[in-house]
Amino acid sequence: MSKVIVYGNGKSRSKYHDIDMVYDDVITWGCNAIYRDVKVDHLVSVDYGMQHEIYTSGYAKQNSCWFLDWNIIPPEFSGLDTIKNQHDNVYENEPTEHGYVLNGKRDGDLYVTWVDDSNSIRDISYPREWCSGATAVYLACFRGATELFLLGFDLSINNIYEGSKNYPKQVEHPEWKQQLLTIFKEFPFIKFYWVEPQHPLVKGDTLEKLTYITYDTFKHTLTQGD
Repeated sequence: MSKVIVYGNGKSRSKYHDIDMVYDDVITWGCNAIYRDVKVDHLVSVDYGMQHEIYTSGYAKQNSCWFLDWNIIPPEFSGLDTIKNQHDNVYENEPTEHGYVLNGKRDGDLYVTWVDDSNSIRDISYPREWCSGATAVYLACFRGATELFLLGFDLSINNIYEGSKNYPKQVEHPEWKQQLLTIFKEFPFIKFYWVEPQHPLVKGDTLEKLTYITYDTFKHTLTQGD
């Protein structure tokens, strides 16, 4: 049996003061800026700006990370300067002999992340165009979770890190609910526990394997067992 905690970055997570606690036989997943506060077993980011921040912080050298579109380009590629000239804002760290990852959006910021030979980043091939939180949940399920606890998944304009670097003003994302629903239905053999959710899922949709629990029940389950 594999127990997993997936930490979201909703403000409800701030009620839980033991985020750095290590539980026996429990795997932790988190996303984006959670690395600023605590190490998790697996860190997920689909945001290019956050990927650049995480990598250049040195976190990825000793910790497992999962990044979307993380494809290393050889340093001898001759078109880099041309691409950089097409963007007003270019974020680039110190060049290395090991190549770089080039990510950005048309008419948006460009990130040139030079890499060394000591990182543990895995490229996310699926799902794509999902938020980091739902992506982390999916990957945890795919990698063998049998019981999964969601904590800090508020599904609203409500983020612990709003206003900090790489966290502009938040907007509504109704698709986040649908992404989680897709996961719950795709992995019916997994028991899901949602710790004090701030908003219900899609109205009228009931899921046998999804249970809503309190923080006290969450802590008791992990420290004392079922």
